Amino acid sequence: MQDDLNTLYTGEEIYAYYVYSSVYSYLWVVLTFSSGLPILYIFTFFFFGLFYWVYKYLLLKSYKRTDNFN
Repeated sequence: MQDDLNTLYTGEEIYAYYVYSSVYSYLWVVLTFSSGLPILYIFTFFFFGLFYWVYKYLLLKSYKRTDNFN
């Protein structure tokens, strides 16, 4: 019964490689096209700010701790 409650209130394990890949993909696109569209710097600032706060909240409140990370 306790195991059922633990699984109910504990989120799934985060797949950090998806998070890193999306961050690096977005950064690569911005650095590639920002010389022609300087407004991308502003969008990037807001994206990474929002991304930081959302994943900070998700890591602290939603996701369970990983067993190992390499």
